[in-house]
Amino acid sequence: MQARQRKVRAYDFSQSESFDRNELRVVRVALDGFGRRAGRLLSSHLRVALRVEIGEMTQASWSAISQTLEEPAHVCSFSLAPLPGKAVLHLPLALSMHLVDLAFGGLGEGPFPKRALSEVEQAVVAKLSEEMLDELVTSLAAAQVVAVASPVHLSSAVLVQMPAPQSTFLVIELSVSVPQSGSYKARLCLPLLMLKPALPSLSGEATNDSTGGEATVRLVADRLMDVEVEAAIRFPSIRLPSSAITALEPGDVVPLKVVLDEPLELAVGDLVQAHVMPGRSGRRFSCTVVDVGSESDR
Repeated sequence: MQARQRKVRAYDFSQSESFDRNELRVVRVALDGFGRRAGRLLSSHLRVALRVEIGEMTQASWSAISQTLEEPAHVCSFSLAPLPGKAVLHLPLALSMHLVDLAFGGLGEGPFPKRALSEVEQAVVAKLSEEMLDELVTSLAAAQVVAVASPVHLSSAVLVQMPAPQSTFLVIELSVSVPQSGSYKARLCLPLLMLKPALPSLSGEATNDSTGGEATVRLVADRLMDVEVEAAIRFPSIRLPSSAITALEPGDVVPLKVVLDEPLELAVGDLVQAHVMPGRSGRRFSCTVVDVGSESDR
């Protein structure tokens, strides 16, 4: 009877940290959501139905990983504050060139030049990669309130300065499929040091650490003040009969009944935040705030 062959897997004894099968399954569930969101994001920006799927996940040190990643490429190193460690998103050159071609209105048919990205091309891919990382933040939001911090864009993984090159990373294969062009293999490299604090929440485990909960609440409160909202300068409303509105034609003048010395409203949605006087600042139109407060404050 022929002996059953066993697959031998290399083991690095210098890597004492690793995720077991259950932990990898928990991380994959969160990353599957990231893949779907990243695919929708790229499809929306590039007007092509791209798909991003999570493939094989392996664990290795950064010093070993950096030697295997394709060069030249688009490499984005970043942090997820306040989590520790530095992560890397690696987009191969062929994928980067394809994204640039689509971004500039091309059909993505190639052939693409085999050279490092130009400054303009690098800027285009940098914007797309950072928006993809925002989708990673969204996927991890249920486990940890994080924000992309200190993104650095390079042409080689060897140039990435890691504080601990021997620390263990989870290397996630991202399969980016483009219609009529096949698929490309990108890599998302996340240090285990960064992922470990989020594991309990990702797996649905409750925590009794009230200090951590309070810290999360503070982070949420701080980030709420950074959210951009649409503000509008509002003229006083007027009333017109339906017959006058339906009879409007280009060139008609509608009187607004505005008194020149009266301030206008600065509103966010239906809430009046301040009153302003229109004016100029150099060549730009501007408004001077004359009082602050909503209608409900008066």
